[in-house]
Amino acid sequence: MKYAVLQYDNRHNNFLEKLMLKNKNICDNLDIFEYIKPNIDNSISQYWIKVKLTNKLISDDKYDGVLWLDSDAIIHNSQKLIQLINSTPIFLMSGDNPFSEFCAGVWFVRNNNIGKLLINQWIQLYYNKYYKFWHKDPKTNQFITNMPFAIHPCYEQPAFIKHILPNYNITKLPWYVLNNPIIPFFDNSATLHFYGHFKNTIPIYLHLNSYF
Repeated sequence: MKYAVLQYDNRHNNFLEKLMLKNKNICDNLDIFEYIKPNIDNSISQYWIKVKLTNKLISDDKYDGVLWLDSDAIIHNSQKLIQLINSTPIFLMSGDNPFSEFCAGVWFVRNNNIGKLLINQWIQLYYNKYYKFWHKDPKTNQFITNMPFAIHPCYEQPAFIKHILPNYNITKLPWYVLNNPIIPFFDNSATLHFYGHFKNTIPIYLHLNSYF
């Protein structure tokens, strides 16, 4: 059994780089994980790059599944994470607060026929429907949109909630298992996700874990 742990970032933030390096070190010490951080890709909205990269990885059939971690997310309890992944038949996810349906910061998809179909349908939403809401900013060479952030389905997260979540038997965990950002309440967390203003606490987490 071999799982890809996939991360991507183009911001070159020092603390995010250290967090990703910690993930790489964790994976390098576990035979079940292989850490992958692809090169910069400006051919698609950066919010959808995770789906594009995952679709390519599972199409190659090299891995039994793909774990996506945003660059502000980290493996906290690897054994708990492995147990959760091993017991997931198709797709593993959580929200990022008690009222959230789905957070696209941390999730896992199994490489089987249904997992392949799910990821392919997700990325095709961008290419067939939502690409038209994005345009490239010539100053930054990045795709931008005028649609409400993380609300309009031109973003990968609300697109998943609208089009994918109702149609698959998806394993949903409590928000604090995969996307908990709150130091130090990590006892029940497999992965952590320092989204939004919680990024300001990354240096504290790195210091507590001797990586700062």
